[in-house]
Amino acid sequence: MRANHIITINNSKCVGCGLCVKDCPDHNIYIEQNKAIHKQNDCLMCTHCLSICPENAVSISNFEDVPEDLASFAQIEGESLLQLVKRRRSVRQFTSKPVSDDLIQKLLQAGQYTPSASNEQDVSYVVIRENIAEYELLALDALKMGKPVVEVFSEHLKKSEIDDHFFFKNAPLVIVVKAVSVVNGVLAAASMELTANAFGLGVFYSGYFSIVSRFSAKLKRKLGLKKNERVAATLVIGHPAVRYQRTALKERPEVMYD
Repeated sequence: MRANHIITINNSKCVGCGLCVKDCPDHNIYIEQNKAIHKQNDCLMCTHCLSICPENAVSISNFEDVPEDLASFAQIEGESLLQLVKRRRSVRQFTSKPVSDDLIQKLLQAGQYTPSASNEQDVSYVVIRENIAEYELLALDALKMGKPVVEVFSEHLKKSEIDDHFFFKNAPLVIVVKAVSVVNGVLAAASMELTANAFGLGVFYSGYFSIVSRFSAKLKRKLGLKKNERVAATLVIGHPAVRYQRTALKERPEVMYD
């Protein structure tokens, strides 16, 4: 986490119910004289204590957002969510209609609120709209240099036509997901992709762009990648120019019940 956060428990509000103690994964809170007390401020900062307190007695500094009341959130039916997962497809045909700033912020929020290991929150983003061609050109140059190596692992690349829009398919928006932990970045990207589908957008994971970003120094500089960061996923996003009528066919997974 980038900022220093300070936990404050308001004694006048705290009723000593112990819910925060039971729910704290870092064992950072205890009850003394019927009041909750936190031990230190270098815990996971998962903010469970703030979220679970029925008296709103916990506050935590240096967060730009304020906690929202979950009672005002609509309950999502399980079947509806499952249908959304089944309905989504990789979209490679987009209209020229731009993605609104409001929708972009919603996608970034979906990434922001995705859980990360040990609450590291090590995921950051590059939102590309105006300069898509510049990033694509750098990626094309890198692919040409590394193409013989990549082809060894990808039969698909051998059959692909590599034109000026090979990576981003003429989409109006690309969001590059960067992270120290690739798993954290992929989880955030998955939340963003599902949210994009819920708002009627189409998404394509540009795996080749993520790959070439690993060995292109120019692309690393352009993306602002730090030494310990990698591109976890590249989301190509736009309003779909194609409409699918049926779900995709998927093989049944191998499952072991024990």
